[in-house]
Amino acid sequence: MFYQSKTGLHDWDALSAEADTSDWAAAFPKPDAQPTHKTPMLTVAEAAPILRRTEATIRDYLRSGVLVGSRVGKAWLIPEHAVDGLLLKQMSSGTAASNCD
Repeated sequence: MFYQSKTGLHDWDALSAEADTSDWAAAFPKPDAQPTHKTPMLTVAEAAPILRRTEATIRDYLRSGVLVGSRVGKAWLIPEHAVDGLLLKQMSSGTAASNCD
């Protein structure tokens, strides 16, 4: 396992084996494993039919901030919870049942 410090990237296990661990290990405990939960992500093509909008409209929503997402290269990834939230908002305002824009 590696860790980043001001002096660069270090191999934690190699440092632990070389170091006097009397006080050092207590002061710098080994970091826990990475979190196991991951946010489910959707593409524009997956989000469009859920929201009953065209892919172009979904991209417009992303650019304008109506829908949150992240650019990965040329593609957009949208957290599932953001799509759910916008769908609930549309349902409460009565716009979810309308046809695609």
